[in-house]
Amino acid sequence: MLGKRKQVHFLLIIMVSAILNSLSKLNSRFVAKKKLNLVKYLSIKCRPLTMSIKQYIQSHVDSNFSIDEELPFPTEVKVIPKNTIISPCQKIEHQAYYLLSGIVKISIYNEEGTERVLEFFFPNSFFAAYTSFLTQQASDVEIEALTDCEVEIIKHYDIHKAYETSLLANRLGRAVAEQYYIRKTNREKDFLTKSAVERYKNLLDNRPELVQQIPVQLIAKYLGIEPESLSRIRKSIS
Repeated sequence: MLGKRKQVHFLLIIMVSAILNSLSKLNSRFVAKKKLNLVKYLSIKCRPLTMSIKQYIQSHVDSNFSIDEELPFPTEVKVIPKNTIISPCQKIEHQAYYLLSGIVKISIYNEEGTERVLEFFFPNSFFAAYTSFLTQQASDVEIEALTDCEVEIIKHYDIHKAYETSLLANRLGRAVAEQYYIRKTNREKDFLTKSAVERYKNLLDNRPELVQQIPVQLIAKYLGIEPESLSRIRKSIS
């Protein structure tokens, strides 16, 4: 039920955006402004409901799974204050997280200390220093809570132990890995084939919650441009 409701919400955004795009030849600046206002409204009204890991599994992995059943691995619920470094750079990632509430960002820093934001995560998402979690080697990324967050934690040892005996655990692990791969690949393609303007418009179309809830300077770091350039882009389409 939760999965179907979320799909309807995003289908609504896509359908309305498509209609506005078809009118763009008539008055591009007018349509862009109306589209931005509509996306803002829908991103608030159609915000997906928060799910637990059990509800996520029922919605995305196995519809026959009952939330009354036990998970094949233990989890721990934890509240993380705003601005907490959840997973520091150069440390081995021993935990995976499922975000119940709040927003987190994953960043990488170059030798000069310049930050580049790799990804933002919102409720109903799994996140971790994923490469480190898989390899159990030191991480090259940093994960920070942008807001107060509530998470469910799965330890590396526990999930790998569950992989040995549980089909459900393996299906969940595969689903999360596929999600990471698709997101990473799409982002790489965007950087290789699209301009900064096109990448920002893509955020408006597909991730309106990011545009509405993330500070402009962090969105700029996510797009790989300077904040001043993002301000000009926003003005040009408003």
